[in-house]
Amino acid sequence: FRADFPAVTYDVDAVAPADAPRMVAAGEADFGFTFVAKTDAAVRFAAEVPAPIGVVMPADHPLRTQRAIRFEDAAGYPFLAQAGPLPRSADIDPDFARFRASIRPRLVSNSIQALKLAIRLGMGIAFFTRLGFLDEIERGEVAWRPFESAAINALRIGLLVPVSRPPSAPARQLAARLVTEMARLNAA
Repeated sequence: FRADFPAVTYDVDAVAPADAPRMVAAGEADFGFTFVAKTDAAVRFAAEVPAPIGVVMPADHPLRTQRAIRFEDAAGYPFLAQAGPLPRSADIDPDFARFRASIRPRLVSNSIQALKLAIRLGMGIAFFTRLGFLDEIERGEVAWRPFESAAINALRIGLLVPVSRPPSAPARQLAARLVTEMARLNAA
């Protein structure tokens, strides 16, 4: 997109998933990504992709051989956590919410880059969607496995756009490309 539109400037903010709908509705952001859930009537999801929360681990971790991870199996390993609360949609499985509340993290960070490095260094496992680790998974640096939870495996992330506020031409073009890319992820 940058190559096609070199004059466009960008502001990219990492915010709590619950803040994205409010920011798009208020015009503080042209669009945003968050877990799919009931939102403000001023925004809608233009596209969605599956985004179950699973276990991200070093590529050689013993849990990588399992097809799906039980909560009690994950509890036996050091846990690395992202700072802040989980998205509300992650509480869709009460057993996961209880499990997550019962374990004490070895490392807490608000930096995804720091957590990625800690995982690669074998400091522990973390619970994320695979979407944030696609490159690392493809390069064989980390592994990702889903939890054994139908509710968690039904989680989706969507592209939020405003309902009544027309986007700028560049924002409309970028959102269209993101929708196309999300369709590609859905097909994979």
